[in-house]
Amino acid sequence: MLDQELTFDYRDEFGRRNIAEKIKSLLEGDIDISPMLLDGGWGAGKSEFCQKLVNLINSEEEPPLKAIYIDAFEADHADEPLLTILSSILNAIDDPNEKNSLKDRALPVLRYALGAAMKIGTSAFLSRAGIDADTLVDEIQNASNDLIDKSVSRLLKDHEKVEESLNALKVLLETVGQEQPLVIFVDELDRCRPDYTVTMLENIKHIFDVDNIQFVLVANSKQICSSVKHRYGIDDDDAQKYLDKFIKYTIQLPEVCSVDNNSILASQHHYNLKIDQSEVVRGTFFENEGCISFVNELIEKNKLSLRDVDKFIRLIEVSITLNPTLFVSNLIFPYGLLRVYGVFLYCFDPVVAEVFCNNEQPVEEMIRPLTDANIFGDFDDWPSHAEVIAAGIMHDLFGMGYAHVGIFDQNHIEKWREAINHYFRGRGTNKIKCVKDSISLLKLV
Repeated sequence: MLDQELTFDYRDEFGRRNIAEKIKSLLEGDIDISPMLLDGGWGAGKSEFCQKLVNLINSEEEPPLKAIYIDAFEADHADEPLLTILSSILNAIDDPNEKNSLKDRALPVLRYALGAAMKIGTSAFLSRAGIDADTLVDEIQNASNDLIDKSVSRLLKDHEKVEESLNALKVLLETVGQEQPLVIFVDELDRCRPDYTVTMLENIKHIFDVDNIQFVLVANSKQICSSVKHRYGIDDDDAQKYLDKFIKYTIQLPEVCSVDNNSILASQHHYNLKIDQSEVVRGTFFENEGCISFVNELIEKNKLSLRDVDKFIRLIEVSITLNPTLFVSNLIFPYGLLRVYGVFLYCFDPVVAEVFCNNEQPVEEMIRPLTDANIFGDFDDWPSHAEVIAAGIMHDLFGMGYAHVGIFDQNHIEKWREAINHYFRGRGTNKIKCVKDSISLLKLV
């Protein structure tokens, strides 16, 4: 459902209004760019951006376009995209006569589509139930045959008229668009069942390809391709080619934004804002600038989305609520980061979290979310927080001797030893336990 209070004036922390204004100008122009795809990964903020764009278009006193919002995932249960789209258009029409005329033209097309879907659905139901028609008693078989004959007869009669009805519907839709050009935003399409997703695309292409009605699909293109693959049993390249036949212009929602004239990942900026706004976090170690920098490293390294960040913030607040003393503001810095790392593992990498809890020691697993380095070699100036935390964990597990040259480059062992000692202030506190403490806290054990 469209949130009409969600606007760029209300909130534009990622500076995306400029993108919305450009999309709006394209939709109001004379270039044929429909259907357009607003692409982005899951949790990238596509839905919020979409709703803000819809409200932006409709905010003018006499808008050149009327924007309609459809939550495809919410309508997925109806199992008929054609009905979803037509209903949204009908709801946007104010003239009762025009609305009734559109209903009359749409009914034959809908009846045919729904009738065919019902026939397919019945067949699928019988198959799932394990019913073999040959084993049914004669009376039931005869009754079924009679019902099927009548259904098929009805469908055939509808099919004879469906082309005529479809053309009439298109003409009427063009008339509707002449009165008030429409742009229909179909959101959450990548969350729908594959059959529903592909049918929606095909309906838009074959039924709603008329003047003055435009479509903007808001979805992850990779997931749409997966739906096409599932529907038709084709490979990645063919699925992409199929999708290209439907989409005329793709816009990638940017993953970065500008903050104080510096480029930063939107997910990093989102985390920084959320930490600053959280009352639960107030006065804890998570407000430490070094801790924020460390988490920003983890966000970039692990490619966290905006939705991932929300999940992480929630687990941070849960951890603080369960045991505030574990994250007091005056923690010895590197050991605080180890505890933060434990929360991160519980949230995003339960496999590695179990490695810590079960005292297992596969090197790649322990530090995988921290660094891509398999060998700690030379470094300029100073390693990052994540790199030193990873090195400290490895040092606790394996030491720095020649036998473990596969972990620390022999030529730079002393350099790393100095960095670790300086960073951890020479303390021998159990680093593995610090990580494990946070994980155990969230496991409620």
